[in-house]
Amino acid sequence: DNKVRLGSIERRLSMSDSMLCKNVYNEFADLKHQIKKVSSSKIDSTNHSKNISTKKIFTSQNDFETQKKNMDKWLKQISFQGEYQNTKGGLQENINKSFTNLYIQNPKFFNKLLLNGSPKSLRALIWKIVSLQKLETDSKNYGILYEELLKQDLNFSVETAINKDLKRTFPLEENPTEEQIQKLYNILKANSLQDPEVGYCQGINFLTATVLKVTEFNELDSFIIMSNLMQEIRGFYITDFPLIAIHMNIFNYYFKQKLPRLYYHFQKMDVIDELWITKWFQILYSVNTPYEMTCRIWDSLFAY
Repeated sequence: DNKVRLGSIERRLSMSDSMLCKNVYNEFADLKHQIKKVSSSKIDSTNHSKNISTKKIFTSQNDFETQKKNMDKWLKQISFQGEYQNTKGGLQENINKSFTNLYIQNPKFFNKLLLNGSPKSLRALIWKIVSLQKLETDSKNYGILYEELLKQDLNFSVETAINKDLKRTFPLEENPTEEQIQKLYNILKANSLQDPEVGYCQGINFLTATVLKVTEFNELDSFIIMSNLMQEIRGFYITDFPLIAIHMNIFNYYFKQKLPRLYYHFQKMDVIDELWITKWFQILYSVNTPYEMTCRIWDSLFAY
């Protein structure tokens, strides 16, 4: 039954004119292709091929199979609701509605799925659904709010600080367009006006750039996700950084428990915690870890 259901969903995805559905279908098809490709390599490896590492092949196969199983679980949650069946982009509406209902009706299961990782093609939608529910609003209301915030003037010092960080936010190899940089500016401006106590702090630009990359530079979706994120972690940026102090204590407790020799070495060398741990917290590892790893860490943050 599950194979039949997944086959039906796959066919619908392949026929949809929605970009989201096309991306989901391509990711699903690519995972199946990669599993098949790695399986063939494993057969070649058993025939004593010198150029292929059997251990590496098994690792790759397990990784792809884990990703596909997880994606299967997300896709199985899609229910085809009559009201969207014959509308343009109807399948995308079904996906959105199905995941929203799942989050509302069974948050424990939803968060368990998210903790195991979101498919790349669905990550922006999933984070947005979580954000809208936590903000207790909908996209239309936030769209109106966003437009109103962009019409307002920024404090000169805040605007100067934002402009100074814009072009050095993205890694050099990414070479962002002027349009992408403008979108980054717009969201940083709107967020700083939405919460004047936080305003703009260096580091928020890296969070915003990560979200923009996940949403493929969808400005409103990125603003919604950032609004939820900043609501949760604003204590990293307001006066005296109260949330950093709390997490610093938690971190040091586990640092001492898990890596005692290194912990006491740092103590002996008088390494100041604020010089290395604070940055991890304020940018949620978005600069310190590879992009895919950052996304998986953030899946866990949104799940909890």
